[in-house]
Parts: sequence; structure tokens; C-alpha cells
Amino acid sequence: MNSKKEDIYELNFGQLIEEKTGVIEENQNVFNAKVNVAVSIGNTTETIKNILDLKEGSIIKLNKNVDEKLDIYANDRLFAYGESIITNEKLSVRLSKIEDSDIN
Repeated sequence: MNSKKEDIYELNFGQLIEEKTGVIEENQNVFNAKVNVAVSIGNTTETIKNILDLKEGSIIKLNKNVDEKLDIYANDRLFAYGESIITNEKLSVRLSKIEDSDIN
């Protein structure tokens, strides 16, 4: 038989207060946050020796063909593909496919 005495306490909780929930408006800070967007035309791997031997006019061959879509990243996360175009004498990208998002 266990003769150990247990302490029992009554718990009292404060009244819960219902707060209003609101729809996120476009002018709230989350929509004004800056996101880094980068476009990749391709990549390759080279030895340090080959990199040190590079000079003006050297050619670096990439892993993509000229007709392949460009990879578009937002904060280092691939989110779309596109093609390069010129707008107002600036290099631009036209989105051709947006990846499915797992955020929703």
C-alpha cells in the first residue's frame, strides 16, 4: 500500500477574449517585403585551373541549349521558367510556366 501523499491543486484560467480577425490587405507589410529574383541561363562545373586560365574573350560552355527555358528563382527557390526578351532596350524575361506552389 502506497502511503505517499499527493498534492492536488485547482487550476483557474482567465476569461478567453475573442479577437477580430481581418483579411490581409494589399498595403500590409508582407506584400511590401522585398524578394530577390534571379534568372539562370545555365551552369557548369570547372576546375580551379581552368577558372584561373580564363581571360577576356574566353568562352564558358553551359549545360543548357539556346532554345531551353530560363530558370527563374525567388529567394533561391525555383518558381518559374521563361524566355529572354528585350523591352525598352533592357534584357527581360517573359514567364512561360509557373511552378505549382505548396504554400496554399
